[in-house]
Amino acid sequence: MRKSALIGPVAAICLLGSAGAQAGPWEDGMVAYNRGDYVPAIRLFRPLAEAGNPKAQTQIGRCTARARA
Repeated sequence: MRKSALIGPVAAICLLGSAGAQAGPWEDGMVAYNRGDYVPAIRLFRPLAEAGNPKAQTQIGRCTARARA
């Protein structure tokens, strides 16, 4: 009985831990931007910017400005 009582909480922790560990396009774009890889950063930010995300639009502008400098 004790073993089955632990399975639920352990499974919940595993599921919550794995869901929070994945980075999305914003995080991946910022990693590329901070690394100085502006083309991959723009590719990651573009779908967000086209969807109306103002932060992504700003980052694309920053990438463009830094790439030209």
